[in-house]
Amino acid sequence: MDLIKEFLLESFPNADRTGCPDEETLLAFADKRLPTDHPARLHVFTCSECFAEYSGYCLELDMAKKAAGSLKTSHSEDKVFSTWGGVASNFSMRYITGTRIIKRFRQWISAYSHH
Repeated sequence: MDLIKEFLLESFPNADRTGCPDEETLLAFADKRLPTDHPARLHVFTCSECFAEYSGYCLELDMAKKAAGSLKTSHSEDKVFSTWGGVASNFSMRYITGTRIIKRFRQWISAYSHH
């Protein structure tokens, strides 16, 4: 599986981001909210930059779900505000975290392509 990810991260450079879907569309795809026939699904697997961004969102959402599952509180009203899932649902937090992950992916891609 790592070999496939490496292939997708390297084989389809699109530095100008030509034809790329917006951030919200990539996030919806990662969160499994995108219709199966949406054109962004194909684009993500034919654009290294979008695949890196999509992978970052998948990782971020997975970490948020795991963190939300591990937090337990005894007060039901506290659950809404104390779980990571509640915090991660805030778009600005997802954007900040996703941007860091994307930056790391891009640095990795750049370093790897210079070898």
